[in-house]
Amino acid sequence: MTEPTSRLDDAEARASRAEAALEEVLAERNRLWEELHRQRADEKEAAYYRMLYEQVVFSRSWKITAPLRSTKWFVKQIPELARRLRRFLSHRPQAPT
Repeated sequence: MTEPTSRLDDAEARASRAEAALEEVLAERNRLWEELHRQRADEKEAAYYRMLYEQVVFSRSWKITAPLRSTKWFVKQIPELARRLRRFLSHRPQAPT
């Protein structure tokens, strides 16, 4: 009579292992599902900001103000250019006299 109890215990153990494996699989599926939705949301957000960027960059006002922005950048570079010129002139070899 020991055999039926042994089989029952074995079946219960297998059922417990199967349930534990199922819970792991379901947890992994839920994690992947959340990750997929997070990734899709990130992609939608990136597409939204890309669209906003393109609206600004290709707008008429952006194109009209391009020379002003270029001039502003150049004016900001003048101190650096002057510094480099001074450094170049100070390290230039002297002509023999």
